[in-house]
Amino acid sequence: MAVDLMKAPFPLTYRELWLPRGINGLTGPLPSSRYNGHEVTFTGARRGTTCDGAHFTGANTSNINCGAIHNAAVKLWISFRFKLDQPFTAASASNLYIWGKRTGPPDNIVLFFSQATGVLSFYKADGGAESFRIDSTENSWEAGRWYHVLASISSAAGARLIVDNGTPLTNADVSAVLNGGDFVIGDQVDPGEGFGFEGVIADFFCEEGADLTATQEEDLYRGIPPVTVDNEWLLDEGRGAIAYDRGADGNNGALDAAGLAAVPPTLGWAWGRVRQPVISLDGINDHGESSAGVDVSGTVTIVWVGKLKAIYDGVSDDHYLVEFFIDNNNFYQINYNLITGD
Repeated sequence: MAVDLMKAPFPLTYRELWLPRGINGLTGPLPSSRYNGHEVTFTGARRGTTCDGAHFTGANTSNINCGAIHNAAVKLWISFRFKLDQPFTAASASNLYIWGKRTGPPDNIVLFFSQATGVLSFYKADGGAESFRIDSTENSWEAGRWYHVLASISSAAGARLIVDNGTPLTNADVSAVLNGGDFVIGDQVDPGEGFGFEGVIADFFCEEGADLTATQEEDLYRGIPPVTVDNEWLLDEGRGAIAYDRGADGNNGALDAAGLAAVPPTLGWAWGRVRQPVISLDGINDHGESSAGVDVSGTVTIVWVGKLKAIYDGVSDDHYLVEFFIDNNNFYQINYNLITGD
């Protein structure tokens, strides 16, 4: 029998493919779809969605404000993915600020696309004077393509900018982050000044007080943060006005309320073809598990539907999809292997 989905008597937006009763709240558990089945309790994991990230339009009300955090940090790194709505080159109309922390003009630390040259610039000014400026070698950016950026400052290693796991671009400046100013995603300041980012940002990680190792930089490019990460905004909520921080600091970001309420909205969530609630896992130590002693003897069938947000290819540790303990000594597992990536 054919079914007309346009007339289906249920909301297609959050139709669940495996038909459980629904994840309970933000942090679970996930009930079984089978009567008297075993629920899955979350540790670190939480409810998320298959949305691609937060979408920004460049408007003054299009940003995520994470508060005045990491003031005067002597070491700080940030890592995130983005894709532009429109191509960006030296022929573009204006600068686009993708991240910033500003105490007041002209003192700021920012990442922005330069209208003058088309490059992505990592820039800091303090006390009215420029501390450093690092320009990417890329000066032309495609629309709809995911890019990865890693930027850092350090009292020991200086400033660094890496695009798509390329050659690190450096500056010897060892000055600290500004002592004040909100940490803003999607612009340099809240409210904006007409030069905000236009596109999607996802998987935003940040840590204070540590320099990354070469292996950690490789892993971040693949989508996997270090276990010590302070801030972890995956931006996969898919709804609501909070960007939940799953890092050690637990510092949630606030999506601009005026941007969400605008008609049409100037800020929101970006979706692909599938709009689906999922268990969201960060690749560090998140997992869901049944209670101890669940009987998994006999035939086992696993149906797994997921969306990978990391590239598993020679990362620093094995990463597990599923693991069954038959008793204390015997187990069954599926994992991505450190050596081969298989």
